[in-house]
Amino acid sequence: MIDPDDSSRTDSTISALYPELRRIILFVAFEESDSELEPNYQQIIFTADNEAIFRIDCSRDACVGGGFDFTPVIDGMVRNKESRVHGKLACEGALGSGRDRCSLQAEYRIIVD
Repeated sequence: MIDPDDSSRTDSTISALYPELRRIILFVAFEESDSELEPNYQQIIFTADNEAIFRIDCSRDACVGGGFDFTPVIDGMVRNKESRVHGKLACEGALGSGRDRCSLQAEYRIIVD
């Protein structure tokens, strides 16, 4: 398994890191942590030739250092031979002066084949 902290990872394609995968399909919806609204999913498709970078920046202008890193989720899927997972990730950033955490969440579904 590839070490997610390995700096050479950013120069690798999906096929180099995960030779058994043809594509990764990420369905993701961003929502406030206390939202009652139904999520509106976006679809992102990664093919074998794409770089193996699975991080999406936070869309909030006031968020500093924020984003959502799906790398551990995908690594776990490959390691455990799972083809589908779903869950939520919290933004890793902070708002404004850094005292308040960003409350944006990513609800996701991932399919690999």
